[in-house]
Amino acid sequence: MKKILAKLFKKKLYKAEVVMTEDNFTAEYYSNSVNQCLEWILIGLHESVYTSNHSNFTLTKGVYGKILPLKVYQVTTGAIKLMSYKEMDSTEFMYMTDRMVFIPENILSLAKLEKDSLYS
Repeated sequence: MKKILAKLFKKKLYKAEVVMTEDNFTAEYYSNSVNQCLEWILIGLHESVYTSNHSNFTLTKGVYGKILPLKVYQVTTGAIKLMSYKEMDSTEFMYMTDRMVFIPENILSLAKLEKDSLYS
């Protein structure tokens, strides 16, 4: 049902963002594939972290990624939103440090489900 409504409203199922807090900049990418969004974010995190000269955010350099799923409807404080992307909690942000890449479990689960459905 969501896929049909997404086509009708000309929306993609996922919105990926790479946020640079120091520069107040957000890059966006839309796709029907969570794996494509994940790949885009990882490339964006790598480029942003290693080209940033900012040292105020020593571990992440203030660069975060997130994948926002399309929701048919959402009830938020004071509003009902239709066909909008669900905001993520800050614990679900992806980030990269000099030693690791953090990808939340819910994103990995979605990517695995999508990959498994391709081979079924």
